[in-house]
Amino acid sequence: MAPVPDEELLKKQLTRMQGQQFADNNINGKGVRIAVFDAGFPGVDKHEAFKHLRDGKKILKTWDFVKNREFVYAYSSHGTSTLSCITGIYKGIPIGLATESEFLLARTEMSNREPLSEEENWLAAAEWADKNGADIISSSLGYTYHRYFTKDMDGKKSLVTRAANMAASKGMLVINSAGNEGNTKWKFIGAPADADSVLSIGGIAPESNYRISFSSYGPTADKRMKPNVCAFGTAFVAGKVGFTTASGTSFSCPLISGFAACAWQTHRNLTNMELFKEIEKSGDLYPYFDYAHGFGVPQADYFIKCNTKSEISNIPPFTYEVKDGFLEVSITGFPEEDTLNVITDEKEVLLYYNIQKPDNSLRFYYVIAVYSKKPLQIDLSKVPKGDKINLFYKRHLETYQN
Repeated sequence: MAPVPDEELLKKQLTRMQGQQFADNNINGKGVRIAVFDAGFPGVDKHEAFKHLRDGKKILKTWDFVKNREFVYAYSSHGTSTLSCITGIYKGIPIGLATESEFLLARTEMSNREPLSEEENWLAAAEWADKNGADIISSSLGYTYHRYFTKDMDGKKSLVTRAANMAASKGMLVINSAGNEGNTKWKFIGAPADADSVLSIGGIAPESNYRISFSSYGPTADKRMKPNVCAFGTAFVAGKVGFTTASGTSFSCPLISGFAACAWQTHRNLTNMELFKEIEKSGDLYPYFDYAHGFGVPQADYFIKCNTKSEISNIPPFTYEVKDGFLEVSITGFPEEDTLNVITDEKEVLLYYNIQKPDNSLRFYYVIAVYSKKPLQIDLSKVPKGDKINLFYKRHLETYQN
């Protein structure tokens, strides 16, 4: 029996990025060309999710860098699913935001092994994408323990990382999944997500709105912040046939790729790296960051409202005081009695905080649910002198210098 499509998830994966604001303003990625690198695209030439692409002749070119031929509509359905998170449509409802973008489809992966030739294919595909006018590269691929150590994730070592930086230098916005090693011995992001010019995408769980268990952590080996932003790590997708639910930063990446196409449509004068920075600024945690979420989930209103965020209340949502060697956080307007929080919006009940070293790298970072007026006490004797404590709640950031 075919799985029952999760239509509630379908709506949430775009709503979480305020996707409706793009739709309401007729922003759909039109005029932006996206190259998708993956392990195959079976069914894209027939699947109902991509009928609008076929009817509009939006798939401009294809190339299989493994077999050295044009045909890509076979092999792993991973690419079919990632493409759907950029541009697919289910019963008139968008799966991804860039339903009017143009596409270049490249098969670079063998899917059953991880030979170095896949990185060489990625490089060749990047050159091909540039030659064919790509604005964005969406790559839900990564290379880790098969031939690297975590110390190699320094933005310089791997061929594919150097290829990704080269692609960015040509003017393409390169977007790559952070990886699914967060609950393994490897733990950290892979290549090319470690590249400084790659927008690396982490995953959050739809039910909790914070890091999903498998999403790879930052920072890079040379202590740069990664991931840059995040989106749902479980998504409604098109399969080889029909529709299903799939998990991995493979799907948070193309959700952001569709978002990026729409963002660029609103500001076509931006360079790729200017857009990179603006997407970071649109994150719902910005300017706070950590090594699990980056700057958070990008928000469409930032681009619709010309690079400004929605107004924030003049009343801070929390305060803090230092008392008897402890930093204590108090939630503004919370009932005096220590009762369960009655706020129903899940995004609104999370308090983020980190301990930042003098070199700006993070010593620790945490996310806690707010269920009481005083949800957090930090023993300052355990925080090294010179470190900062950054506190973020309801889009409000406070910093304490120890």
